[in-house]
Amino acid sequence: MFVVGGTVQSASVGIWMILLGRVIAGVGVGVMSMVVPVYNAEVSPKDIRGRLVSLQQLSITAGIMVSFLVNVGCAHFEIGWRIALGLQCVFAITLILGMILLPESPRWLVKRGLDDEAQHVLQRLRIRGKSDTVSLVVTEELRDIQDTVAKERNMKPATWAELLGPKMRKRMFVGFFIQLFQQYTGMNVIMYYSTTLFGLIGVSEYVATALTGIINFLATIAAVYLVDYVGRKVLLLWGSLGMAISVFMAAGLLSPFTCNGAVDKAIGYLVTFFVCLFVVNFAYGWGATAWVVTSEIFPLRIREKAVSVTTAANWISNFSVAMCTPILLDCDVLGVKGTFFLMGVLLSLSYVFVLFTTPETKGKSLEHIDELFTGRSWSEISEWKHYLKCGCPWRCPTWRTYKVVEHQPLVGNLSRGTSECEFTDSSSTIGSLESENL
Repeated sequence: MFVVGGTVQSASVGIWMILLGRVIAGVGVGVMSMVVPVYNAEVSPKDIRGRLVSLQQLSITAGIMVSFLVNVGCAHFEIGWRIALGLQCVFAITLILGMILLPESPRWLVKRGLDDEAQHVLQRLRIRGKSDTVSLVVTEELRDIQDTVAKERNMKPATWAELLGPKMRKRMFVGFFIQLFQQYTGMNVIMYYSTTLFGLIGVSEYVATALTGIINFLATIAAVYLVDYVGRKVLLLWGSLGMAISVFMAAGLLSPFTCNGAVDKAIGYLVTFFVCLFVVNFAYGWGATAWVVTSEIFPLRIREKAVSVTTAANWISNFSVAMCTPILLDCDVLGVKGTFFLMGVLLSLSYVFVLFTTPETKGKSLEHIDELFTGRSWSEISEWKHYLKCGCPWRCPTWRTYKVVEHQPLVGNLSRGTSECEFTDSSSTIGSLESENL
């Protein structure tokens, strides 16, 4: 789809060919947006699953950075737009060649009765050399997958209506709004309309655009490491808080100036700094982590349907941002500072949403994550009381390295200032968490 769409766009002789090529390539983007996070989550070991799922976002930001730099390089050529659009075919062909080497998902294979092949894939993915310990890990993981699939086979086939049923309602609520807020953070206000935005505040459009693309890529590298070190929830909270502060500061700096009036050069550079800070907070926070969370929280039986809905929520909200931003930037509506303020309000709401609804999935197998939502209240799912008791992010549970002890007696409290952190679990026997300070 990417190759065909890119070829049609670069060879366009009219607007209709541009639109046709965009639609064809867009179908490819939609499919990959749903399939890649699910595939990465299903083939990854639990201790680095977040890191591997985050590599998708790192690749996306690398592509954005390259596209910005290509646009800068092609801006002064008459056929520069054809070169820029045609280059996507090169990357698409590289992707096709790389996918030939990929194994099938072990969970997908077990679901279709191919257990021996699933074990072979797990051994290929998990074992570096011969080790009895690692072989036992593979056997145990395969058994967990088989048990989960066996339970699901005793149920009716997954239906679309089930997504709104009592067992899935909370998961869908979290997944839908995580993807919705990822777009309504306003990141694509910066990415899509950076030349317009920076032009309005008197900063060189192409230089600032290239700068934000590079910063976005570099900060996403940090996210790949932090997501399994700090945890998903803490990154989302930090990201929302950092972005909100950045856009409120930018709006405050622009408040003395009229919408159509010239902005002082020093103020323009300061606003650019806070925009770049906003990009940093998005990249390590919401950019990758939103995809990690939505790929983890749904059970295997209905995961494809659920992730397709949450991905659709992302792209629908993406479309609404793209359509509304030019209107909002108009001086008769909100203008630049008003748009920044609106982004800050939405980011504040995203912080509250994550705090009170989103679970921490770091270090848990996909099968055990399924138990997080089983018969639990929002307070138990999100553990928001623990996060408020922490006082500061680095004292929160996810700032520590946990050793999960399976099938132990239920235990109960969070002790600040000690080396043990155990959580009450009234609905399952997952066990206790023993931590060591980093």
